[in-house]
Amino acid sequence: MTEKTLEEYGYKQELKRSLGFWGVIVYGIIFTCPMAAMQMFGFVGQYANGLDSLVYIVGVVGMVFTALSYGRCIREWPIAGSVFSYVQRTINPHVGFIAGWLILIDYALIPALVLSIGAIFLNMLIPSIPIWLALLISILVDTVINYVGIELADKENFALLIIQLAGIAAFLVTGVIYIWKGGGAGTFNLDPIFQASKFHIDFIATALSIAVVTLLGFDAMTTLAEETEHPQKFIPPGMIVTLMIIGFLFIAETYIGRLIHPSIQGFEPETGFINAIVMAIGGEPLKIYILIAFVLSLAFGTALNSQLAASRILYSMGRDKLIPGIFGKVHPKFKTPFVATITFGIVTFAIANLMGIESLSKLVNYGAMGSYMMLNVAVFWFFFIKKGQRGLSGFFNHLLFPFIGFIVIAYVWYGFDPITKIAGTVWLILGVIYGAIKSRGYKVVPEALMKLEI
Repeated sequence: MTEKTLEEYGYKQELKRSLGFWGVIVYGIIFTCPMAAMQMFGFVGQYANGLDSLVYIVGVVGMVFTALSYGRCIREWPIAGSVFSYVQRTINPHVGFIAGWLILIDYALIPALVLSIGAIFLNMLIPSIPIWLALLISILVDTVINYVGIELADKENFALLIIQLAGIAAFLVTGVIYIWKGGGAGTFNLDPIFQASKFHIDFIATALSIAVVTLLGFDAMTTLAEETEHPQKFIPPGMIVTLMIIGFLFIAETYIGRLIHPSIQGFEPETGFINAIVMAIGGEPLKIYILIAFVLSLAFGTALNSQLAASRILYSMGRDKLIPGIFGKVHPKFKTPFVATITFGIVTFAIANLMGIESLSKLVNYGAMGSYMMLNVAVFWFFFIKKGQRGLSGFFNHLLFPFIGFIVIAYVWYGFDPITKIAGTVWLILGVIYGAIKSRGYKVVPEALMKLEI
């Protein structure tokens, strides 16, 4: 495959390329957070009707097909901006702006969501630290690291991965021993995966609409295309590897967790996993380690990496003058989009203090699912219809796989509650109005896209 340069797309190489193959994968894994299924166990469990592992199986399968669509696009256009950049170039620059607007709310809310959860866990560890102060400290540290550059974030990611994997291993081993000795369900069965009497399409869709927030890191890998050494070669397989690793961990965590605590009655969503499950199998020592791992992974892992992704979306949109151009400014020394980074730090602190965890998780997913559906349609439209790539490979990569990805994502969208759909649609309408004003009635396109034949 011939590597393409940014100059071919009308841009300059402003960001520093320093990420290798495993650096990209670790970024994706830390973004999703290997312990996320444990952290969201109570929130997903109250809707999954005991079928927690099935929810994640469906979610991972659906995300794999969407990841294939992302991979097809980044091989064609190895540029930052994620779905925003790809829909611009496949369907229409203005439709691309709407896709970017949708994914922007995803990346804007994820740091607030995970920091809110992390602050609760930190408060469980050290009650004297108020939640607002925990939020402020975390956001300041993340913003400084992202301001300085991705190389520092890359080193931090590897350290956090080791800490989290150790915590997961401790939980799984002690959990297996607990069940083996007759605790919880007292036996290893398939109940968390499937029970005909409890299965209902609406239950799974609703639970998945919350659980899918834990799977969103794979798409953020594409925002680092201009900071990865060989993006066309590294990122497409990296997304699939990330999803497989995360999927295995999440299914294992929820399977053991549900066998330890089969009942969903009276389970506290925010603290139940720690107080009712971890304490039962490992006591205070395991509780303390898991809480420390939770806090570090959320505050300085997922939050940091989601802020990193969000700033790259703002950078791309600012570079194209679709939002104020100041967001496209790059620091002369650190080669980072520093204005976008600082802006998201401020926005994150405000949102985290104004919205609840469950509301945040659902609204995050609205933006992600909407942009994912647009991406799958874009791949079908550009490669299968417009380019006519309809051979055997084209049938699978440009028709069947995007179709499956679209259907699964639409199923997740179906599971959103009415308030989430209304709030998300209001955000979408605001984007349509802003886009119309900025583009003078959708007539003006970014300079870098003027020569596109779409």
